[in-house]
Amino acid sequence: MKPELCPLPLLPHNHILILPPLQRGFSVPLKFILSLSSVLSSPLTFCPWSCRTCFILLSLLFFVHALLLIRSDNTAGHFLSPGFHRSTFPPPSSPQRCLTRWARQSCSPCTKASWTVCASACHHCVQMLDWFNYYGHICISFELLSLSTFDFQKGNNFLPYPIQHIRHMAHQICRAVSFLHDNRLTHTDLKPENILFVNSDYSVIYNTDKKCNEKRVKDTTVRLVDFGSATFDLEHHSTVISTRHYRAPEVILELGWSHPCDVWSIGCILFEYYKGFTLYQTHDNKEHLAMMEHIHGPIPQPMVRRSRKQSYFHFGHLNWNQYSKSGRYVQAKCKPLRKYLLSQGREHHQFFDLLEKMLEYEPSKRIALSSALNHPFFLQPQKSARNQTPRNSYNMGR
Repeated sequence: MKPELCPLPLLPHNHILILPPLQRGFSVPLKFILSLSSVLSSPLTFCPWSCRTCFILLSLLFFVHALLLIRSDNTAGHFLSPGFHRSTFPPPSSPQRCLTRWARQSCSPCTKASWTVCASACHHCVQMLDWFNYYGHICISFELLSLSTFDFQKGNNFLPYPIQHIRHMAHQICRAVSFLHDNRLTHTDLKPENILFVNSDYSVIYNTDKKCNEKRVKDTTVRLVDFGSATFDLEHHSTVISTRHYRAPEVILELGWSHPCDVWSIGCILFEYYKGFTLYQTHDNKEHLAMMEHIHGPIPQPMVRRSRKQSYFHFGHLNWNQYSKSGRYVQAKCKPLRKYLLSQGREHHQFFDLLEKMLEYEPSKRIALSSALNHPFFLQPQKSARNQTPRNSYNMGR
């Protein structure tokens, strides 16, 4: 239901407007009202708004910050930029996601350690600028980032990223997730929406092969965000993790999971950057496994025997009718991984060699990120891909 709006008061310069949800009947009442004056040294103005979510509208004073606000229902959060107009509702797409579960467990020592782990931008994780505790509720200020890699590709009609852009972004993603793994954390929700450009400014390029204009991001520096589902090695591991399209086979088969499930997700993300569409476009477990078999070959028998999902198999083989409607869909959509190559160039073959190692069925055989960073695909100097125009394109701005 669209929220009912009330007029916003005109605020003096440098004031902050806090809009708490005051509508009755919510299953979870409002548990807190943020107190920011001590952090931002700015006056506060309170305004009621019959909306489920608390929004914070930041003044021009707070240009460089994005602020995390935990929803009153403890299910999501918003990072808001000070640049949008006060009368706009809802605000533009949030540039970052919240760390909801950690916020709910804000008193635990592990949580505070996690904030410290993810505060370093040199490891390509989003940088935490400040935080404060309001009666047990953690409020966090992050660096302000730009579009996600998914949103940029969506705004570019899902055209693939150039291979040199993919190389630089892949190296940063691997470094960021390797940093988490070194600190005994598994991200568990890696996807293009959770990888954000620091600056998504672009130039318009005419692609002579596709005979259309396309956007080329000028700076491919990225940050990894959304640690709301991140799990320490010694924490409870949920049975189901990851967004469907990036979910590893060991998760679907309920074999238990650890750091390798992040590596599988990265492989799926890099393929999506390369082709412009997801490798596994499905919402069903058996169909997902059938797609994997069409792309990577049969699921190894040891994994089948250990699986808790024996109903998916018949005499050790996936119980799948390839002549059914779903079976015909899988056959039409999927082909062996190397068949997706866009070029026979050496760097493309190196890229697919890396993908094959990341998309290995057996978690124990899947490449570790520390090894992936030394893969030949990354041997070239890792510099931000700024204003690089391929031979089959030319810059419309020149």
